[in-house]
This record gives sequence, structure tokens and C-alpha cells, in this order.
Amino acid sequence: MNELLGFLFGIVSMLGFGIQDAFMIKAARTFGGFRTSFYIILVVTLIMVPLGFFLFSFSGITLAILLGLLAVAVLSATALFAFNKGFHVGNPSIVATVASASGAVTAILSLIFFNQQLTAIQITAVALIVLGTILVSFKSGKLHLAKGHLGVGYAIIAMVGWGGFFFIISWAVQSVGWFTAGLLVEAMTVVVYLIYSTVTKTQVFIESKHYPYLVMLGVLNMIAFLSYNLGVTYGYTFVVAPVSAAAPVIVILFSLLVLKEGFPATRSLACCSRWSV
Repeated sequence: MNELLGFLFGIVSMLGFGIQDAFMIKAARTFGGFRTSFYIILVVTLIMVPLGFFLFSFSGITLAILLGLLAVAVLSATALFAFNKGFHVGNPSIVATVASASGAVTAILSLIFFNQQLTAIQITAVALIVLGTILVSFKSGKLHLAKGHLGVGYAIIAMVGWGGFFFIISWAVQSVGWFTAGLLVEAMTVVVYLIYSTVTKTQVFIESKHYPYLVMLGVLNMIAFLSYNLGVTYGYTFVVAPVSAAAPVIVILFSLLVLKEGFPATRSLACCSRWSV
């Protein structure tokens, strides 16, 4: 294990997800949660397929791996859809902060199932992430789950979904490699979205003039996702996952400076507890 290299890839992943999320706010509010999510994953898949001729490997692929990746694809589709839906109906800074607690979920799961040992400092860091998520969900002593605060409800779905997603993908990466696991799960996620669209008769068409913007989001997503996979290849999941999940700092700055959406004192304290990790 090379913890420093894993940490550095975690930083790249965090920057990729953070920049993507900041620009994804506009897409989610323009095209809706489903179409934004679908096109991002479609772009990632279309870019990775030709790269697969050089990087894909069939070594290590078993039925168990494929079933695990199918579960990952369902979690990925659900989490990204919920995350974009949260951006569409709620405050992006709050949605991003709550959803990013997935890093704590992944770290806890890796501790339990991968037998990865946490130091006292790392345990404190995970506790701060959980505390920050609880605080950011409150306003005047009330949880943001009531009418008018649906964004947090969607963010919690994204948090749980991505927590499981990044945990299982870490296992798959160790078995079949960082690129193979990434390409398989992205392709499966596209299929999940197409099935959902067919069953629910959800519109997926977007005018071609918007494609460059969506391609940019897809490229950022691919860089962030593959950097995470490389991070858990060289480092420990319980280190890489929380680092990658620190992306909301970029979203919140974007919301404050560009969208002019407020972030009250209670939530500022919450974010300090999150970023102190």
C-alpha cells in the first residue's frame, strides 16, 4: 500500500467531483435530475469504451463480481439521480454537504468488512463527518425534511447510495482492476437508466446545443471516479473515501459567490466539522 499516492488520488477525485457538482447545479435545474444524471454517465461510458481496448482486462471477472457491480450500478444510478434531484429542488450547498457524508458510510463499512484499522485521529475524523451531517440538516432546531426542504431528503438517499457504492466498488477494484471495474459499472448504470426511462416513459432527449456542457460534466465525473478507483488501488478505502467526499467545499463556495444562496451559521459550524478531517 502507498498511502500517500492513495491520498493524492483522493484529492484529485475530490477536485473533480467538486467542480463537476458546482457546474451540475445549472444542468439539474435546467434538465431535471434524471436527464442530467443519464447524460453524465452516458458520456463517461462513451469515452471509456474506446480506452477499454487498451486498459480493459477480463482477468478476475466472475459471476460474483458481475452481480456486485450490478448492485453498484443500481446504487450509482439511484444516488446520482437523487443528488441531482436535490439540486433541482433544494439548496445545493446543503444537499452537497449532507450527501458527502457517504465518505463516512464507506469508511465505516470498510472498517467492518475489509478489517481496515482506524487510528484514533481517523475515528475522530469520521465522527466529525457524521456530526457535521447532522448539524447541516437542522434549521432552528428542526430537521430539513419537512415540506420545502425536500433537498435534504434526496441528499440522504444519495449519501446512503454512494456510501454503499464506493464501498463495493473498492472491493471490485481490488479484484478486477481500477479501469475494468469502472467501465463495467458505468455501462451497467447506463442500462439501469434506460430501463427506468422505458418503464416510466421518462423523456431523455436534450437539444444538441447543450451537449458540450454535458460532455464537460461527464469528463469531470470520469476523472473523479477513476481517480477514486486508483486511490483505493494504492491506498486504504477509509482514507480515500472521506478525502474524495470533501467535494462540497467547492459547491458551497460556488453557491455563496455565484448563486448567492445563503448558508446560516449552524451549517457553517457543521461544515467546519466536516472539513476539519
